[in-house]
This record gives sequence, structure tokens and C-alpha cells, in this order.
Amino acid sequence: MKGKFKTKKDAVSYYDRHNPHMRSLNGDDNNYRSDWDPNTKLLYIVRNDYLINATIDCFSIDDNTEIIEGLTKYKWLK
Repeated sequence: MKGKFKTKKDAVSYYDRHNPHMRSLNGDDNNYRSDWDPNTKLLYIVRNDYLINATIDCFSIDDNTEIIEGLTKYKWLK
């Protein structure tokens, strides 16, 4: 996802707000992994950033990381 979070709690809050039709990101098993979304066919996992090229847009396009003239501007999401 083209977004960054400072804490797992922030990631859960962001996911849960944008996916009311889904179980909480940190559901019954505390593994920080979502169920497969029947609408998008995507599954989300909270993990450390290993500088993998992010290709999936955030739930709100305005939340995406911006790259302007070689400069990366992160928005820390909650």
C-alpha cells in the first residue's frame, strides 16, 4: 500500500475505518492480517517496511505517498 503508519494501532484504525464491511484488521487471532475482501479480492498484512515498491493505492487517493521530482513525501496515516 502506498501509505505508511507509525504503529500497528494506526494501521488497524485506518483499515477498520475504511472497511466497515470487513472484520477488524486485528481480528480474533491478533495476527494483523485481514480476511480476503470479497469486493477487491485483496488481503492486507501489517509488516515492517522492507522498501518494497508499493503499488496498491490507499483507501483514499489523497493518503498516497507522493513522489515529486525524485523526492518522496510520506503521509503518516492513522
